[in-house]
Amino acid sequence: YDPARVRAWTRETVAWLRKEFGKDAVHIALHLDETTPHIHALVVPTYIKETKRRRAVQVSHHKHPAFSGERSYEGCHDRYAKAICSLGIERGERAGGASWTSGERASERGSPPVPAALSLHQLSLSRR
Repeated sequence: YDPARVRAWTRETVAWLRKEFGKDAVHIALHLDETTPHIHALVVPTYIKETKRRRAVQVSHHKHPAFSGERSYEGCHDRYAKAICSLGIERGERAGGASWTSGERASERGSPPVPAALSLHQLSLSRR
């Protein structure tokens, strides 16, 4: 892989995660331990719950703006793809069209099976 391209992709991805999730993005780490550089991001989706007696921070992906509504995860993928499109990286397949690389083909490469679609927990640099 090209180290300059990885730096640019990392910079854009971290900026998008911080813009999209703010303080809810509690851990972002670049991993170079496999063939394809990837980022692991831990997001703890919070919201404010107000009652007559108190105001408290709660954790729920269903009530977080990024994950609320039908097809919210797909929308999240779309927003991320838009954020990195200037780097020449295209969005993976849409929901329902994603498939797993067969174990046979993966083993021929010497790798475990991986999802073919773009994933937020393991963001790929490969071009489509």
